Amino acid sequence: MYILNCKYRKENVMMYDVEEMVKLLKGRPGMYLGKKNTNTEELYLFLNGFIAGKSASEMLTALDVSFFRNFARYMFDWLDKNNKLNGKEFAFEWFMLLDSFGEEEISLFYLICENFFSDYHSHNLEEWYYGRDANESE
Repeated sequence: MYILNCKYRKENVMMYDVEEMVKLLKGRPGMYLGKKNTNTEELYLFLNGFIAGKSASEMLTALDVSFFRNFARYMFDWLDKNNKLNGKEFAFEWFMLLDSFGEEEISLFYLICENFFSDYHSHNLEEWYYGRDANESE
């Protein structure tokens, strides 16, 4: 998958990490998903495919791996902390946690992503596992 950057040269989108891709999706979802109005299930499927493609190409970053491993749990805890769970149970398919929010689901997704990436960068760890002390072993 290629896009044109502001200087009109081709760039391989696989060179981006998941944080950059989420920013691109937020700005122009129709360019990547084929339509302007989307839902979190489509975002989930696209991002999982994006990460799988990067994995197959051996281009994964530590952030890509952390997002894949940790985002569902992070989202669940964020929703719980902000009193938005409404009785929902944990689901690895994180879009299922947001499906009951209607029009708010997309804005919530991007808000939680911003918090996730901020927390990831503030830990400054090569391989961050959310909810686990950095000194704990696997």
